[in-house]
Amino acid sequence: MITTRGKIKDYDMPYIFAVQKIIDDNPKIDFTITDLAQKVGINEFKLKHGFKILFQKGVHQYRLGVRLQQAKRKLEETDLTIEEIAYTVGFKSRDGFTNAFKKVFKISPRYWRNQLLVVA
Repeated sequence: MITTRGKIKDYDMPYIFAVQKIIDDNPKIDFTITDLAQKVGINEFKLKHGFKILFQKGVHQYRLGVRLQQAKRKLEETDLTIEEIAYTVGFKSRDGFTNAFKKVFKISPRYWRNQLLVVA
């Protein structure tokens, strides 16, 4: 059981890591906390609390980070358009993707790609 002091019981950790794997393998899918908790067999409180302790961010923030890292790689390694990349990694719109990318990386996806072309 997770206590309010931020401890995670050893027997809960495999469940939390299983959720991480589900997200890593399927970042495009918008699982709810309830979906994820039910998939691995842990209660929602333990999942949310334990995930935040282990990864220093909530489940949804973690998924966003995975999506943005995938997008960054696609900007570097493919010729897909910004819009195609946005949809490929799970964003519902190009604007939503661009805003999230700017917020995290402090640069637009287009500018990120253009910088790579200048250096190469």
